[in-house]
Amino acid sequence: MKEFSWYKLLLFHLLIGLISTHRTWLAPTERVIGMSSSDLYPHLWGYWRWHRQRQTGWLETWSNAEPYLNTPHTGDLYHVDWLNAAIVSILQSLNIPFLLSVNCMLTLQWILLGIGVIALGQHFKLSRWGMMFSILALDTSMFVQRFVLQSGVFERINLGTLCLYLFCLLKVPESNPSKTVKWIIGGVTAFMLTTLGSWHDSMFLLLASIFIAAWMLVYNRSWN
Repeated sequence: MKEFSWYKLLLFHLLIGLISTHRTWLAPTERVIGMSSSDLYPHLWGYWRWHRQRQTGWLETWSNAEPYLNTPHTGDLYHVDWLNAAIVSILQSLNIPFLLSVNCMLTLQWILLGIGVIALGQHFKLSRWGMMFSILALDTSMFVQRFVLQSGVFERINLGTLCLYLFCLLKVPESNPSKTVKWIIGGVTAFMLTTLGSWHDSMFLLLASIFIAAWMLVYNRSWN
Protein backbone atom coordinates (compact mmCIF):
# COMPACT_ATOMS: atom_id res chain seq x y z
CA MET A 1 0.00 0.00 0.00
CA LYS A 2 1.36 3.38 -0.97
CA GLU A 3 2.28 5.71 1.87
CA PHE A 4 -0.10 8.48 0.82
CA SER A 5 -2.96 6.01 0.65
CA TRP A 6 -2.18 4.94 4.22
CA TYR A 7 -2.50 8.51 5.45
CA LYS A 8 -5.70 9.05 3.47
CA LEU A 9 -7.24 5.95 5.05
CA LEU A 10 -6.29 7.20 8.51
CA LEU A 11 -7.82 10.60 7.74
CA PHE A 12 -10.97 8.81 6.55
CA HIS A 13 -11.11 6.98 9.89
CA LEU A 14 -10.57 10.22 11.82
CA LEU A 15 -13.31 11.94 9.82
CA ILE A 16 -15.82 9.26 10.81
CA GLY A 17 -14.80 9.68 14.45
CA LEU A 18 -15.11 13.47 14.21
CA ILE A 19 -18.60 13.22 12.72
CA SER A 20 -19.63 10.74 15.42
CA THR A 21 -18.41 13.01 18.23
CA HIS A 22 -19.04 16.43 16.70
CA ARG A 23 -21.24 17.63 19.58
CA THR A 24 -18.42 17.11 22.02
CA TRP A 25 -15.87 19.00 19.96
CA LEU A 26 -18.16 22.03 19.81
CA ALA A 27 -17.47 22.39 23.54
CA PRO A 28 -14.57 20.05 24.41
CA THR A 29 -13.99 21.52 27.88
CA GLU A 30 -17.67 21.20 28.88
CA ARG A 31 -18.65 17.88 27.34
CA VAL A 32 -16.98 14.52 27.07
CA ILE A 33 -17.25 11.95 24.29
CA GLY A 34 -20.25 9.77 25.00
CA MET A 35 -23.99 10.23 25.41
CA SER A 36 -25.62 11.10 28.71
CA SER A 37 -28.07 8.24 28.13
CA SER A 38 -25.19 5.76 28.21
CA ASP A 39 -23.19 4.63 31.23
CA LEU A 40 -20.59 7.33 30.60
CA TYR A 41 -20.90 9.41 33.75
CA PRO A 42 -21.05 6.52 36.23
CA HIS A 43 -17.80 5.20 34.76
CA LEU A 44 -15.72 8.35 34.97
CA TRP A 45 -14.85 7.05 38.44
CA GLY A 46 -12.23 4.93 36.66
CA TYR A 47 -9.96 7.96 36.57
CA TRP A 48 -10.68 9.03 40.14
CA ARG A 49 -9.93 5.57 41.48
CA TRP A 50 -6.53 5.64 39.77
CA HIS A 51 -5.90 9.16 41.00
CA ARG A 52 -6.77 8.18 44.60
CA GLN A 53 -4.53 5.11 44.43
CA ARG A 54 -1.57 7.38 43.76
CA GLN A 55 -2.19 8.89 47.20
CA THR A 56 -3.44 5.92 49.25
CA GLY A 57 -1.47 3.03 47.75
CA TRP A 58 -1.61 0.91 44.60
CA LEU A 59 -2.91 -2.17 46.43
CA GLU A 60 -6.11 -0.49 47.56
CA THR A 61 -9.32 -2.41 46.84
CA TRP A 62 -13.02 -1.56 47.13
CA SER A 63 -15.47 -3.70 49.04
CA ASN A 64 -18.14 -5.19 46.80
CA ALA A 65 -21.52 -4.85 48.46
CA GLU A 66 -23.55 -5.58 45.32
CA PRO A 67 -24.91 -9.16 45.65
CA TYR A 68 -25.40 -9.62 41.90
CA LEU A 69 -21.97 -8.39 40.82
CA ASN A 70 -19.35 -11.08 40.13
CA THR A 71 -21.83 -13.72 41.24
CA PRO A 72 -21.72 -16.27 42.71
CA HIS A 73 -18.49 -15.08 44.39
CA THR A 74 -18.55 -11.42 45.38
CA GLY A 75 -15.46 -9.81 46.81
CA ASP A 76 -13.02 -6.94 46.50
CA LEU A 77 -13.02 -4.83 43.35
CA TYR A 78 -9.76 -3.88 41.66
CA HIS A 79 -9.11 -0.95 39.37
CA VAL A 80 -8.49 -2.28 35.84
CA ASP A 81 -8.19 0.74 33.50
CA TRP A 82 -4.76 2.07 34.48
CA LEU A 83 -3.45 3.08 31.05
CA ASN A 84 -6.09 5.59 30.05
CA ALA A 85 -6.35 7.02 33.54
CA ALA A 86 -2.57 7.58 33.48
CA ILE A 87 -2.82 9.32 30.09
CA VAL A 88 -5.52 11.64 31.42
CA SER A 89 -3.44 12.37 34.50
CA ILE A 90 -0.39 13.23 32.39
CA LEU A 91 -2.46 15.56 30.21
CA GLN A 92 -3.84 17.24 33.33
CA SER A 93 -0.31 17.76 34.61
CA LEU A 94 0.22 19.84 31.45
CA ASN A 95 -2.59 22.15 32.65
CA ILE A 96 -5.13 20.72 30.20
CA PRO A 97 -8.67 20.77 31.67
CA PHE A 98 -10.02 17.44 32.89
CA LEU A 99 -12.79 16.88 30.34
CA LEU A 100 -10.55 18.03 27.49
CA SER A 101 -7.90 15.58 28.74
CA VAL A 102 -10.44 12.76 28.62
CA ASN A 103 -11.46 13.75 25.09
CA CYS A 104 -7.82 13.87 23.97
CA MET A 105 -7.20 10.43 25.46
CA LEU A 106 -10.22 8.97 23.66
CA THR A 107 -9.09 10.61 20.42
CA LEU A 108 -5.61 9.09 20.84
CA GLN A 109 -7.15 5.65 21.28
CA TRP A 110 -9.34 6.26 18.22
CA ILE A 111 -6.23 7.05 16.18
CA LEU A 112 -4.56 3.83 17.42
CA LEU A 113 -7.66 1.89 16.36
CA GLY A 114 -7.37 3.32 12.84
CA ILE A 115 -3.67 2.44 12.67
CA GLY A 116 -4.37 -1.10 13.88
CA VAL A 117 -7.20 -1.71 11.41
CA ILE A 118 -5.19 -0.33 8.48
CA ALA A 119 -2.20 -2.46 9.47
CA LEU A 120 -4.34 -5.60 9.56
CA GLY A 121 -5.91 -4.74 6.21
CA GLN A 122 -2.46 -4.21 4.75
CA HIS A 123 -1.37 -7.60 6.08
CA PHE A 124 -4.30 -9.31 4.37
CA LYS A 125 -3.60 -7.34 1.17
CA LEU A 126 -6.97 -5.62 0.91
CA SER A 127 -7.42 -3.15 -1.90
CA ARG A 128 -7.89 0.54 -1.21
CA TRP A 129 -11.65 0.23 -1.65
CA GLY A 130 -11.68 -2.89 0.48
CA MET A 131 -9.88 -0.99 3.21
CA MET A 132 -12.32 1.90 3.04
CA PHE A 133 -15.27 -0.48 3.25
CA SER A 134 -13.71 -2.29 6.23
CA ILE A 135 -13.03 0.98 8.07
CA LEU A 136 -16.52 2.28 7.33
CA ALA A 137 -18.17 -0.98 8.41
CA LEU A 138 -16.18 -1.11 11.66
CA ASP A 139 -16.44 2.57 12.61
CA THR A 140 -20.19 2.77 12.02
CA SER A 141 -21.03 -0.57 13.62
CA MET A 142 -23.28 -0.50 16.66
CA PHE A 143 -20.58 -2.21 18.72
CA VAL A 144 -17.99 0.50 18.11
CA GLN A 145 -20.38 3.44 18.14
CA ARG A 146 -22.37 2.57 21.25
CA PHE A 147 -20.26 0.19 23.30
CA VAL A 148 -16.75 1.47 22.54
CA LEU A 149 -16.83 5.10 21.47
CA GLN A 150 -20.01 6.58 22.90
CA SER A 151 -20.01 4.80 26.25
CA GLY A 152 -16.84 6.60 27.31
CA VAL A 153 -15.89 3.74 29.63
CA PHE A 154 -12.10 3.90 29.78
CA GLU A 155 -11.40 0.18 29.50
CA ARG A 156 -13.55 -0.29 26.38
CA ILE A 157 -11.67 2.03 24.05
CA ASN A 158 -8.42 0.02 23.83
CA LEU A 159 -9.13 -1.72 20.53
CA GLY A 160 -6.14 -0.13 18.80
CA THR A 161 -3.44 -1.87 20.83
CA LEU A 162 -5.44 -5.10 20.54
CA CYS A 163 -5.35 -4.87 16.72
CA LEU A 164 -1.67 -3.96 16.72
CA TYR A 165 -0.85 -7.04 18.82
CA LEU A 166 -2.69 -9.29 16.37
CA PHE A 167 -0.87 -7.61 13.48
CA CYS A 168 2.55 -8.23 15.07
CA LEU A 169 1.61 -11.82 15.86
CA LEU A 170 0.63 -12.47 12.24
CA LYS A 171 3.85 -10.87 10.96
CA VAL A 172 6.23 -13.01 13.04
CA PRO A 173 6.23 -16.18 10.84
CA GLU A 174 6.46 -14.09 7.63
CA SER A 175 9.51 -12.10 8.64
CA ASN A 176 13.15 -12.89 8.10
CA PRO A 177 15.19 -13.42 11.30
CA SER A 178 16.36 -9.81 11.40
CA LYS A 179 12.76 -8.54 11.45
CA THR A 180 11.27 -11.25 13.65
CA VAL A 181 12.72 -9.66 16.80
CA LYS A 182 11.14 -6.34 15.86
CA TRP A 183 7.68 -7.86 15.54
CA ILE A 184 8.09 -9.83 18.77
CA ILE A 185 9.04 -6.66 20.66
CA GLY A 186 6.13 -4.83 19.04
CA GLY A 187 3.73 -7.63 19.98
CA VAL A 188 4.94 -7.72 23.60
CA THR A 189 4.60 -3.93 23.85
CA ALA A 190 1.08 -3.97 22.40
CA PHE A 191 0.10 -6.79 24.74
CA MET A 192 1.41 -4.89 27.77
CA LEU A 193 -0.47 -1.73 26.77
CA THR A 194 -3.64 -3.75 26.20
CA THR A 195 -3.27 -5.34 29.64
CA LEU A 196 -2.75 -1.94 31.29
CA GLY A 197 -5.83 -0.70 29.45
CA SER A 198 -7.99 -3.65 30.46
CA TRP A 199 -7.03 -7.09 31.71
CA HIS A 200 -10.25 -8.39 30.14
CA ASP A 201 -8.79 -7.64 26.70
CA SER A 202 -5.53 -9.39 27.56
CA MET A 203 -7.50 -12.55 28.38
CA PHE A 204 -9.08 -12.33 24.93
CA LEU A 205 -5.66 -11.91 23.33
CA LEU A 206 -4.35 -15.00 25.10
CA LEU A 207 -7.22 -17.08 23.74
CA ALA A 208 -6.91 -15.53 20.27
CA SER A 209 -3.17 -16.26 20.25
CA ILE A 210 -3.83 -19.96 20.82
CA PHE A 211 -6.16 -20.22 17.84
CA ILE A 212 -3.96 -18.08 15.58
CA ALA A 213 -0.84 -20.07 16.49
CA ALA A 214 -2.69 -23.34 15.79
CA TRP A 215 -3.83 -21.99 12.42
CA MET A 216 -0.25 -20.95 11.58
CA LEU A 217 1.05 -24.44 12.38
CA VAL A 218 -1.45 -26.06 10.03
CA TYR A 219 -1.21 -23.43 7.28
CA ASN A 220 2.59 -23.27 7.21
CA ARG A 221 3.07 -27.00 7.83
CA SER A 222 5.82 -26.06 10.27
CA TRP A 223 5.21 -29.25 12.26
CA ASN A 224 6.55 -31.46 9.39
